[in-house]
Amino acid sequence: MEQHRLKRLGKVLWIISMIVFGISLLCPTYCTNVECSSVGSGLMDFLFGWFGALFLGDTYFAWFANPFFITAIFVNRKSPVWSLILSVIALSIALSFIKGGTVLLNEAGHEGYITKLQLGYWLWISSLILMLVSSIVGTILIVKRK
Repeated sequence: MEQHRLKRLGKVLWIISMIVFGISLLCPTYCTNVECSSVGSGLMDFLFGWFGALFLGDTYFAWFANPFFITAIFVNRKSPVWSLILSVIALSIALSFIKGGTVLLNEAGHEGYITKLQLGYWLWISSLILMLVSSIVGTILIVKRK
């Protein structure tokens, strides 16, 4: 009976993680010394952050948490241990954004310093933590079976 509850808890956390991630995409992500991001900036960061991560410097490195997180989502049910490893990597990378730095503000190349992290960032971090906990629950189930 306890294993059934743990399995259900892991699945609920997995679903909530994806819901929170989706909500984070709709929210503002950060403020700079010039302006704050707008509603929906999380989606823009998610879709185009790879460009910054590859070409614009270390502030954008946090975007690389997304491929690890998405992979953790897909492997969570079949291989919770791998999901746990990927979730730890994703969370570690995502937390690198807390140190701040500069971000590109417009096509003209103007930059601004990150001064505040907004709701979208914190929801993104929360979704990563929820996936991590879901993976821990799945890993516990594997250990208890043996």
